[in-house]
Amino acid sequence: MNWHTQYNHKTMAITPNMKSMWAVVASQIPEKLQKTVVKDIVVRDVTATVSNDYTKETRAFDLKAFPEKPMQNITFEDCHIKANEFGHLVGVEGLLFNHVYVSTQRENDQQLEKFDTR
Repeated sequence: MNWHTQYNHKTMAITPNMKSMWAVVASQIPEKLQKTVVKDIVVRDVTATVSNDYTKETRAFDLKAFPEKPMQNITFEDCHIKANEFGHLVGVEGLLFNHVYVSTQRENDQQLEKFDTR
């Protein structure tokens, strides 16, 4: 998944007195494991509605994968989504929408692409 990829490139030093759980978090992820496989997911019976007094940004979708390792077989069924923006669908093979209803207020705000504030 292509979101905050800097988490894969860690710079924290592992010290002798570091707790083992933190050493695992600080360890560099091997390159062949850096791009997670995401496949065969079904999202069903979801209603998500942004309230009128909510002031932060909302997106209906934000599915971003690497083109060389796309998400596969992602299904949304019986969903009703109301958000400020539609969002992104990038690097997804076999995306299925079945009875999905989306309402948005505007096009994606490109300023939010520089730093994700959600």
